[in-house]
Formats: sequence, structure tokens, C-alpha cells
Amino acid sequence: MKKFSFFFVMFIIVIDALGGQMVTPSDTIHVIHYDIHLTNIAFDSEEITAHTTLTLTTLVDDLPSISLELLAFTVDSVALDGETVNNFTHQEGVLSIPLATPSVSGAEYLVTVWYHGTPFHEGWGGFHWYGTDYAFNLGVGFQSKPHNLGKSWFPCVDNFTDRALYDIRATVGEGLAAVSGGSLIGKQPQEDGEVIWHWQIQHPIPTYLMSIAVGPYILYADTVQGVERPIPVEIWTRPQDTAKVAASFVHLQDVMNLFEEQFGPYVWHKIGYSGTSIGAMEHAGNIAYPNFAINGTLNYESLWVHELSHMWFGDLATCHEAQEMWLNEGWAKYCENYYTEAIYDRETYLSQMNAMNANVLEKIHTYTGDGGYYALNEVPLDITYGMTSYDKGALIIHTLRGYMGDEAFFEAARHYLDVYHFDDASSEELRDAFAESSGIDLEGFFNSWVFQPGRAAFVLEKVENTEKGKVEVTIRQKRKGRTFFGNDNRFEIAFYDAQMNREVRLFSFDGEVATRTFEDIPLEPVMVVIDPDAKMMDAVTDKKQIFTEPGLASFSDEYLKVNVTAMEADSIMIWGTHYWVPPDTLNPAVPGLTFSDYHYWHVDGIFPEEVEGQLFFAYNKMGYLDNNLITNQEDSLVLLYRRDASHGWEAIDFTQVGSWRTGNLVTEEIRKGDYTLAIWDEAYVGIREASEERTPLQIHPNPSKDKFTFTLAGEERVVLKVFSLDGRCLFQSEPAAMPLVWNSGSVPAGTYTAKIEREGRVIASGTLIKK
Repeated sequence: MKKFSFFFVMFIIVIDALGGQMVTPSDTIHVIHYDIHLTNIAFDSEEITAHTTLTLTTLVDDLPSISLELLAFTVDSVALDGETVNNFTHQEGVLSIPLATPSVSGAEYLVTVWYHGTPFHEGWGGFHWYGTDYAFNLGVGFQSKPHNLGKSWFPCVDNFTDRALYDIRATVGEGLAAVSGGSLIGKQPQEDGEVIWHWQIQHPIPTYLMSIAVGPYILYADTVQGVERPIPVEIWTRPQDTAKVAASFVHLQDVMNLFEEQFGPYVWHKIGYSGTSIGAMEHAGNIAYPNFAINGTLNYESLWVHELSHMWFGDLATCHEAQEMWLNEGWAKYCENYYTEAIYDRETYLSQMNAMNANVLEKIHTYTGDGGYYALNEVPLDITYGMTSYDKGALIIHTLRGYMGDEAFFEAARHYLDVYHFDDASSEELRDAFAESSGIDLEGFFNSWVFQPGRAAFVLEKVENTEKGKVEVTIRQKRKGRTFFGNDNRFEIAFYDAQMNREVRLFSFDGEVATRTFEDIPLEPVMVVIDPDAKMMDAVTDKKQIFTEPGLASFSDEYLKVNVTAMEADSIMIWGTHYWVPPDTLNPAVPGLTFSDYHYWHVDGIFPEEVEGQLFFAYNKMGYLDNNLITNQEDSLVLLYRRDASHGWEAIDFTQVGSWRTGNLVTEEIRKGDYTLAIWDEAYVGIREASEERTPLQIHPNPSKDKFTFTLAGEERVVLKVFSLDGRCLFQSEPAAMPLVWNSGSVPAGTYTAKIEREGRVIASGTLIKK
């Protein structure tokens, strides 16, 4: 049983009475200003001696005590409005300071806490020591819950919402620098050779964005031109890294131009980075940046861009709670990719986004990802800093941009940051700010893309040219990791003619499926593509490849390769699509045939029938692609094909290249249509109906290209019937003794049902696959 002081128990009782539930210190007090004094930073013992003065105000009436958070340290003394407090308690990281009389809302207090000891750190966050002369903090921890770790080095109200101004004074030895955010007010030499570095943060920030970095740093100073003013650049590095800064940050001015144009003026006093042994962390104006990334190359350019973008998303406007970390990290992840569109080209940007999408679709629900599907605004605390917040968040932001259009999207982003500057926001508040700015109703978009787990996949089911200039298109919404069908679905589709000209139209619908007729299409469509310019990151990855000569093309995010071996046209286009949702199965189901529960493909393009080549469809039991489908070495993997959803699946010829665990199923022709993997249970020999007893029917070989032999023990005069899956009888034998043979001849490849009848009664049945 845990022990609590009388005052701490009274605090719980009073606050519970006020709000009906236990609340945090930030619900009862607001800190206006912190004055942090690190009077001794002892590298040899890895201890700190410090005192912090907090100017705070109460938010409720009848508050019996003030509670602050401080981990690990020993509290030496406390003063309240200049008077020593002797009956404070410090237990389990909570410092409780009783008030002589209960406070009224709006009362202001001055609290000073003197403390010393070894500061807390976990594997990543907290206060760290490095070598013999470097020390720094990282403001959040991945393992700590809550994640905020301002409390690892000064007493505070430690969350994402309580913002304050700061002064920090750090006393360090000769030759050391003590670096923080904001402005350097001065360096005050001491008689013993030490120096007090004084920094001031002039903008209100949460505690996790406050920072200190101490070491024998060398300053790389520069200036970039902002939209409103010249902005100082201060990058503090180890001596051996200073000469590498310019090359690693060569695009800093370009990135600042982009971010200020799209997100608004940079508000912080300076652009600041400090080299640290681990990181990175978006401390306001003093980003903790890993030393290895300052290497004179562009290999880690996206990392400093990510952290810099936090000066808008995370530092200027902060998520209201950890469960909505996508408002910080999703935006920063988006920005670290988006900048490549402006600095390099859109193809680079889209390539990165598509690769990220494929990785998320394959792994987010596995133990290498987040272990499940989660809505962006309801991420569990143990995966706050996981794939959902970062990668899925970035993908949904990209999709929101495509949904709204660039002009409306970026104007809305600036509006959101203006409304919530130096404030916290929720997902609903971001939605409403974007809607208010643009005039676009975003209720349906957020309900589907933000407030639901998993994602939708939009699948082209059927295209029919009804008459000249009119095209009928059917699109179905499928689901990955969700049971919800979204409404207000809106995206572009493109109609391509044989000369690769295209006409783009908007497709909008609610619910599961819709058919739309498009009139006045000024070309003769031979192909229709959903989202041709990759403006939407649904549960689909796709890629187009134009061949001007025979060759092999890899569609890596689609787990597909196309090898064109002969072509007569000057150029052809092949469009490979990977649907990360299960395919439609056969109805009725075929016993012994198991479809992939995870994915399938669609191959389309602009090419004549005489194009020769191969399609390589990847399978992989070892990752997260086909581990549910392929279970053991005895499984018989087959490849099924259909022209579109209006046609039935049929087995097609293929060559298996690789082991039973990983490899490719290779076709010897390039056909437009859908493809899926399936497992054929060769041990399956029949089914049992409830009304009658069945005798095992043996079919061999199965699958087969032409001849099938049927064996049934003990039967002398029976009839063999073969049916298509739609119930049509394709073959009926004369009464004869077993075994019976069916030469399938010109019957197309596919899946069929065989029945053995005696005197008009079915006594056995089975399923066969013609290759």
C-alpha cells in the first residue's frame, strides 16, 4: 500500500469533489514563468544542483495545496512568496506545497524550489550525460507515461498544454557553452573562472520544449532571410563537426522559404540546433540534433527538416494530448517528405510517400509496427511515438491536401496555425479550422480518414463504354482494418485513350459502391485509373511504367515485376496496382480453395495484344504479406485471374520461381485484369451434404490443363456431370463404370464442380481447376 501525506490526500479529495474525477496539476494551476538556475553541473558525479522559481496562478477555488512534478531529485527546501515552507512533501515525483489558507481562483504565487541529485533519464528521454563534458536534455520519453519530461530537470506542470515564459541561467566551467532556446541575454564570468549563461524564452512554450545543452561547443552562426526579418541561425557542434555544418544544411534557406510561404512567418527568435549524442528533439529554438547527422552530406537532410517543421507543428500549435500526437509528428513527417517536392521534384516526393504507404499497409498492425489498427486521434500511450502518429499521420495529411486542393489546403494550414499559435489543439479543432478557412465540409473526410482505424481502399470494379462520349464507371470502397464505410468520398479518375492522352474527372460517392456515368468524354477510353496523380493514400499502391523498348520493370511497392520481351509499338504503358485488401471470393465458395486474405493485384495499361512478356507476382510467407495464406510446405499455391469484378475467377498457368516460403508466380503473358494468390488443398476430395452420405471422389491430376480422371470405389454405373460456378452443366457422361475421364478441350481455364450421380441422386462431388 502506498503512503500519501495528509496534504496530498486532501488535494485528491478536494479536486475530486470539484470535478468528479481525479485531475492533474494543470487543471488547478497555470505557470506563467519559470526562472531556472543550474548552479552546479557536476560531470564527474553526474549530478545537478539547482533552484527554480515559478510564477503561477490558481485556476480553481478552495485549492488546499500546490502540486508540481519533479523526478529523482532531492528537494532541499521550498519557499512560497518568500516564506520558507517546512511541511512540503515530495513523493513519487509529486511535490506538494500546502497553502496556509485555501486559494481562490486567479490568485498568484511565487514558488522557489531548491534541489539536487542525479537527474532522471530513460533510454531516450530525460537528462543525459555524454563523455566527460557534455550534458543535455530530451523533453519527452518513449517509455515514460506520461511522456513529458520537463520534470526530469526542473519542477513544473508537465504536459502539452500549460505554456510559460522562461529564463534559464546555467553555470558552467571555462571552455564550456550552455545553450538553450530564445535569446542569449548575457554571459557573466565568475571569479572562479566559471561563466553563467543566461537565456530567455520570449514566447510561451510547454515544459517539454524547454532545453539545455552543455559542452565544449563551437558555434556555427549564419542568417537566413525570412519573410518578415533576417533570422539568426545558431548551430552548436562538437569542434570536429563545425566544418561539416554548411554542407549538411545547404538547403536551409530554401526550406525556410518553403515553410514560411506555406505555413506562415517563423516566430521564434532563432533557428537553433545543438549536437547531442542521441536525438532528435524539437526543443523550441534549440533542437537537440544527433552528432552523426552533422556529417557534411545530405544523407540526414530530412531529419533536420523534420525537426525544423516542428517550429510550426508541435511548438507553435501543440497537440492537446498524447493520443493525438499526429498533430505534431504526423505533420513533421509529412513536411520531411513534402520539402523534397519543392527542393527536388514531385516524383521524388511521391516515390517516398508511396514507399511509406506500402510499408504502413504491410506492417502497421504487426509487432514491427503498432500491433493494431488505430484512429489517429485515439492512439494508445504505449505507441504514441509509433507508426500511426508519424507515418499514417503523414499519409492522411497528404490525402487531405489532395482532397482540398493545394491553394485551399495551405491557406487552411496557415489559418489553423494562426488560430492556435502558442496554444494546443485537438483533431476536431484542426478539422474545424480547415473547414472554416476553405469553406469545404470536412466532416465526412475526418470521420473516415482520421477518426476511424485502418483505411479504405477504392477499387475499380467495372468500366463500360455505353455509347460515344459516355462511360459508365463502378467503384467499390473496400476496408482494411476497419468495419466502417466512409462517406463524402471524393477523388479524381482519369480516362486514357490509345495515344496516352487523358481526361480527368471527379468521382464522388457515399457508402460502399457507386456507378457513375460520365458524358462528353472527348476521347475513346481504353483505360480508366483511380487517383492517377497519387493525391490519395488509401489502402492501395500503384505505379505506371512506360516502355519504349523491351525490358524489365520493378514495381517494388506493388510486389510486382513486368518483363516486356517483345513489342511492336513505339511505346506502351503498363499500370500495376496492388490492393492491400482481400479480393472478392467465389460465390458459392469452392471447398478446398482458399483465397488470400490480405491483397491482390490489378494490371492495366495501354498496349496491343501482341505485346509479349511476363508478369511476376511476389509471394512471401516470411514477412507480413502471405503468412496467413501459406502455412506449410505442402500448400499448393495457385494464381487466379479475372478480367474484372463482373467476371469469375479462373486458374491460369504460371511457373513458381523460389522456395515455398518466398518467390514469384510467373505468367508467360501480359493480360489486363485482376490477379490473386490462392491455396488449393490437393488433399481435398469432396464435400458432405447434411442430407446424404457421400463417398470420397478422387480427381487427378488436379489442377490440369486438359484431361481429368475421376475415381470412385465400388461404383459400376454412374453419370459424371461438370458444372461451371454459375451452375451451367458443361459436360454429362453416359452411364458407365468408374473410372471416368473428362477431356476439357476448349473449356476455358477456371474452377469447376464435378458431381457423380447414381439413378439421379448425387453420391459424390469435388472441385477441379483447369489451368
